[in-house]
Amino acid sequence: MKPTGLAFALLCLSVVPAAAAPLSVSMVTPAFGIGTATIGCDLDGHSKQCRLDTGGGRSLITTDGFSSSYPAVATLNLNGPSGKSRKCDVIVIKEVMVAGVKFSNQQFVRCQNPGNPFTSIASDMLDNHAFNIDLINKQFDFIPEIPKTLSTQQLVRAGSAELISIPVTLAGEQQSFIFDTGMGTTLIDKGVRDHDPGDFRRVAKLVGQKDVTGTALSEQLYLTDAFSQPFHAKNAAVTVTDFGPVEKVFPGVTGALGFNLINGRNWYFDLITNVWALGQ
Repeated sequence: MKPTGLAFALLCLSVVPAAAAPLSVSMVTPAFGIGTATIGCDLDGHSKQCRLDTGGGRSLITTDGFSSSYPAVATLNLNGPSGKSRKCDVIVIKEVMVAGVKFSNQQFVRCQNPGNPFTSIASDMLDNHAFNIDLINKQFDFIPEIPKTLSTQQLVRAGSAELISIPVTLAGEQQSFIFDTGMGTTLIDKGVRDHDPGDFRRVAKLVGQKDVTGTALSEQLYLTDAFSQPFHAKNAAVTVTDFGPVEKVFPGVTGALGFNLINGRNWYFDLITNVWALGQ
């Protein structure tokens, strides 16, 4: 059973008074809003820009530089949306600093052949925290709680990785989507598209993107005006894929809200009480 609340705080971290940490946004395909956000982090005294990846179950570390000298404490199979997996090492970083919070003895996944293309801060480090991802002012902050002035909604923790899942209304139907800042574009199950094909306009083929296993993805890009909750989005870019393998791990999930629709909005999450809100 995982420690929670005060016990978790005393065991794993301490908070150092600090201002919100800046988020650096990198646009991969600006025309469709596809990109990523990184945050400065310190790993045993080594400064890195770490991708903020709320849709990743485990934080990753690149194999270049200092991390190659750390011994493996375990191995695991890392799974990607392609359905492929690869065997990776788990290493322990003694001290990690992110946005004024110190994590002690934090595990990171280190893969070889190919190595991880980035170092990430994933859901395993966000668990049991409240935090603000402000992509209007481009900053990230751990917070005591969501402001009382905001209207909160319940979120669902999906799968054994307990990823953040929020309700999304698409083409008049409520869906359950993983909240995934690490995914450049929003993903939907082909069954959702096939239910209302007239709501989706085919525009391009995305080739060359790779998932965490290093597998190249080839995805059809569509534009849609069908999002109505938690916000209205016009000409929203989505890629359509078979969510069958994903649903085996995350039952009931039919999509992933990617960076292109997360960007430009102010998000609050409390993963202690499992609620979320959209700010101004």
